[in-house]
Parts: sequence; C-alpha cells; structure tokens
Amino acid sequence: MNADKNSHPKSPTRFFKLGIYFLAAYVLLVGALGWWWDKEPERFDVLERASSNAASASRQMTTGYISASTFITIAETLIDKRGGYLSNDIFPPGVLMDNIPEWEFGSLTLLGDTARVFRNDFSRSQSQSAENPILAEAEGRFFFDNNSWLFPQTESEYQEGFDLFRNYLSMLGDENETDAQFYSRADNLEKWLATLETRLGSLSLRLSASVGKRQLDTSLSGDSASSQSTSTPADSFVKTPWMELDNIFYETRGYCWASMHMLKAMEIDFADVLDKKAARVSLQQIIRELEGEETEEGEDEVEEEEDEIEENNDASSDIGNGDNKQPSSASSDDNTDDPQGTGVIQKPMEEDLDIELSEEEEAEEGEEVDENIDLEEILKSLSEEEETEENDDEMKE
Repeated sequence: MNADKNSHPKSPTRFFKLGIYFLAAYVLLVGALGWWWDKEPERFDVLERASSNAASASRQMTTGYISASTFITIAETLIDKRGGYLSNDIFPPGVLMDNIPEWEFGSLTLLGDTARVFRNDFSRSQSQSAENPILAEAEGRFFFDNNSWLFPQTESEYQEGFDLFRNYLSMLGDENETDAQFYSRADNLEKWLATLETRLGSLSLRLSASVGKRQLDTSLSGDSASSQSTSTPADSFVKTPWMELDNIFYETRGYCWASMHMLKAMEIDFADVLDKKAARVSLQQIIRELEGEETEEGEDEVEEEEDEIEENNDASSDIGNGDNKQPSSASSDDNTDDPQGTGVIQKPMEEDLDIELSEEEEAEEGEEVDENIDLEEILKSLSEEEETEENDDEMKE
C-alpha cells in the first residue's frame, strides 16, 4: 500500500501550478495586446492620399475628389488601425478597453454627419434635385449600431458603407461620368460647418463641465415668443460624472482627428469659395487649433523657440555687462522688439501665445492671424454670400 501511494505523483498540485502559469501568461498576453492596441492612428496627408487613390484607379482629381477620398480613408482607419474595430469586442483585451472605443465613436459621429451632408447637399445641385442613389444607400450604413458583434457585424456594415463611397469616388473621378457630382458652393459648405459647430459646441460644454459649474437656463434666449415642451430650472448645477471624464475626452479627440482631416480636404475643394469671402485664413486657424500640440514636431519647435530666447537673453546680458554699451549693428537689427533698450528680446511663441506681427511682418505675410477665430466667422461670411446671390437673382427676375 505504501509503495502504491509513493508511486503516484501529486497531480492536483502540478495541475494547479500549470493553471497559475497559464493564467499568468494569458494576463501578460492580454496586457501586451491592450498596450499595443491603445494607440490613436497617425495623421495622414489628405492631398497625397487622394493623389495616390486617383493614380491607382486611373482617375482625375476632380472637384470633391479629395473630400470623398478623405472620408473613405477615415472610415478605413476605423477598421484597419491597430487591433481593428474595438467598440463591439466581447473578449479581452478589447472588452476591457474604453479609450480607443470612445475615440472610434467620436470619429464615427463625424462620418455619419458628413455622409448625410454628402447625400443631401454636396451631391445635389438644388433642394429639389434627385439624390445620388449610391450615397443614399451608403449613409444608412454609418448609422448602424456601433456595438453589434454578430448578425450582422458592425464592421461589415461600415465596410459596405465605404465600399459604396468608393464607387461614388470612382464615378466622381471619371470626367465622362455625369451621374456623380460634387457641388462646391458656399451654401453646401455652410451646412456642413454648421453641423461641425454644433457637435464641437456640445463636446466643449461636456468637457468644461468636468469641474462643475452653475448654469442659467438660456434655452429660449429670453425670447418671449418662443416656447418649449416642458419647463426647465432657471438655475442648475452641471457636472460631468467622474467616471465619464476620460470617455468624453477621447470621444472629443476622435471627433477632432476626423474633422481636422475633413477640413483640410474642404479647404482644397472649396478653395475658390473661401478665397472669394476671404475665409481661408479663418479655416486654417480652425485646423491649427484642432491639431493642437500633439506631434513631436510641435514640441521640438517650442523647445527650439525656448532655446533661442534663452540664447538671445544670454547674449544681451553679456552686451549689457561689457564696457561697450552700444549694441552691434547685427544685434540692433534683431532687437526690434526692445524699444526700451533693456537688451531682452521678447519673441512670441506660435500656438502657445497670441501671434503678434509687427508692421514689417504684416507686409510680408499679407495677413494677420487671429487666435480667437471660430466657425461663426466663416458661417457668417458664407451666409452673406448666399444672401447676395439670392438678391442678385431677384433683381434679374
């Protein structure tokens, strides 16, 4: 009996150790995959990507081609980025992640809004014209449930959506094809920018509510003739729940990433409209603010600016401490921002500080950049152009 007992290994203990090793390996693998997938997609050059698409498909870069190509690239990025589409995952690590899925939702919101404008405005010559059947079918694909894992998969619906957009893009780049059109008009751009302004305003309000604030009811803006369905408190306390702060943050990043690329594409396709109303600089400023300071290039530029300021300050201090109190001709030319002769050159930093151009710089640049430009400026100028065109038509009649 004793011999038989000693001959059998302690199998429960060995299996328990193997289970611990397997669990540890699984946790490490899931953690490594989660770390690898938790990366926002890089930016891309909209003009370069559109040119590549046109060359590979033997198509021409017609009006609207860059905007449609950019839309497709954003949609493909949701599916083809690291880890693929994560919002509908039911297994780790995707089901445990919330940052990138929220980023996906923000980008998807921009795609849905833009697909609707493509269908209702960009592709139609007027409100009573026939809509493009391809875009009519594609729009619904981007409003499908973003969390469906199976029957059907969310990815398959989105895939069909940008496949339809790819067909539209192919027809758009064919100069002999007249069924697919993109109308670069001020009223079309105004409608898309109005949607963008509404979304960004909502995201901005939700982000600012992270610290909590008291807010007066401005729903009716004091208009005595207006009314609403139910009454709301005249004064309320608005605060975003602590557990939702990072979700709103990454949703905003996803929306800004997608809208930044679409704005760059619109700047090219609507170039004549923007130049006519002198709104190009305003649009470029909006793009700059959406880009932020996330790239390494931006950080390097800021560091170079800081180093240059420190070097100039050190050089000026040496001049001030020397026997010769008069600055050299080279330093006097550079010291244009030191009217009191203190020897300290003050050079404003781009993006972090308000850009202050001297009269000579304004003559060279030809334009003054304002850091506090918003979408209302562009919308106002575009609406003024639309009203002018309507008045001209009435006078002709």
